[in-house]
Amino acid sequence: MLLQSAMEYLMTYGWAILAIAVIMVSLYSLGIFNLSSFGPKATAGSCQVVKTATQISLAGQCNGYPPKYVMAPVYYNPPQYVFVNYNFPKMTAFTQVGWTYYSTGTQSGFALVEQASCGIFGPGWSFDSCNCRFSSNDVAVGCGGSQVPSASKNRWQMVASSVYANGTVVTYSFTAGTESKAADVYGSQIYVPAGAVYMGSWQGSGSYTMNGIISNIQIYNTTLDESALKALYNEGVGGAPVDVQHLIGWWPLNGNANDYSSNYRNGQTTNTIWLSSYTAT
Repeated sequence: MLLQSAMEYLMTYGWAILAIAVIMVSLYSLGIFNLSSFGPKATAGSCQVVKTATQISLAGQCNGYPPKYVMAPVYYNPPQYVFVNYNFPKMTAFTQVGWTYYSTGTQSGFALVEQASCGIFGPGWSFDSCNCRFSSNDVAVGCGGSQVPSASKNRWQMVASSVYANGTVVTYSFTAGTESKAADVYGSQIYVPAGAVYMGSWQGSGSYTMNGIISNIQIYNTTLDESALKALYNEGVGGAPVDVQHLIGWWPLNGNANDYSSNYRNGQTTNTIWLSSYTAT
């Protein structure tokens, strides 16, 4: 009798139970049940660089809180990306940094940061001086010719490329307390020509986009060393720039594509989605 009652209950409410289970799994995959989702979040512009006649400094609530929004998901058709249509200065030493959260599926040559007028320096595809992208086989991220392992899926990763004036390029990856780096030495000066910048897609092409989310892109006109990058990673995905004197662009991508470096290089968004429910760690 008891078994019969249980079977009748399942027959009556089985679909409802299944639907609830599917919803719970979906919410979990979005990070809704992660404790970090319930912590304080930083609003757009709550921390920014301020310039006066005598100094450059950070102002506002620069406490490293995770952003309220992130740019996601990038791997959709039509493609989503940010285009910063300003001529950046020619640089012989520079650093570019960004955060990615690689989710599921595949990606092909995804560019976290790419300069539209970028040239190829060195033999073949060995060096692309102003480019930071994942390889098409989903196992490495390259900034310049060097490559480091990509993070495991469903985990934040901070990647950076530091270029030295003597032609050395060092690529870094920081994730979950681990660090990887790789270096290439080209033996001659490498430079980035003046030009606009794409974020989230290789020159706006839908064929070169990431399956995941991105946040907090920073570009410096100096070479940040390993200790400075470690300090930036330890601030978390909502971390503020570590060298405001040499910062030429800072796009938190926290609900907009504005530049908070006080250089006013605001981006233009295309098909952009701002995601508020995500895992912040």
